[in-house]
Amino acid sequence: HLQDSGILKLPQWMEYNFQHGVEQFLVYTQPSSDPRIHRIIEPYVKSGLVTQVHIEPAVDLRPNDYSAKGLAGNDCLYRMKNRAEWLM
Repeated sequence: HLQDSGILKLPQWMEYNFQHGVEQFLVYTQPSSDPRIHRIIEPYVKSGLVTQVHIEPAVDLRPNDYSAKGLAGNDCLYRMKNRAEWLM
């Protein structure tokens, strides 16, 4: 449910982690993502703190589907290979 997704807490979470040393966030979206995500991350994308990665899966994946998480996880590992000391 959109109200219960926790998405409204994302800016505070990113700010907290940024203040504790996180230098880059990858935010994965797909067609079924909460539509508010784009407005929420826009200032962070413009500042360079966030990179948005939009995934258009070949099949319809739900946000909590293991396949969607695996796809994003593998993409993150590939993108950050030799660029990051830590991933969380």
